[in-house]
Amino acid sequence: MHVSKILIVDDILIRRSLSRTLQTDRVVLYQAGGEASARLVLSKVDLVITSLELQEGCGLSLVASATRQRIPAILLSEDLVRLTSPEVNCVCAMGRVVAMDKPFQVTRLRDEVSRLLRRQEVCYAY
Repeated sequence: MHVSKILIVDDILIRRSLSRTLQTDRVVLYQAGGEASARLVLSKVDLVITSLELQEGCGLSLVASATRQRIPAILLSEDLVRLTSPEVNCVCAMGRVVAMDKPFQVTRLRDEVSRLLRRQEVCYAY
């Protein structure tokens, strides 16, 4: 059985919430508070979930790096206007990136995680 590795980069409260939402026996979660620490494990993961607004760095930059490595990503933001900005649309157009607003719906988040990992040919189910 394949174990999916998901990197969560956001503030501590969102990381905890996402960890509870996504934790199963088929998932290993890596957590980071900023872009720099996230880059250390980026090459080891199957999916990145990050906030557009990070205290340390830029979530958009991290997502762009992930997509260059063919790693899918979910980009979260409380600012719907920024989620539809040309720079976010450009990164999303690179493929394998989903932009979602905060607060996120758990069911939609799980569905997107599952869909993106399936596209990576990773077995993942709730």
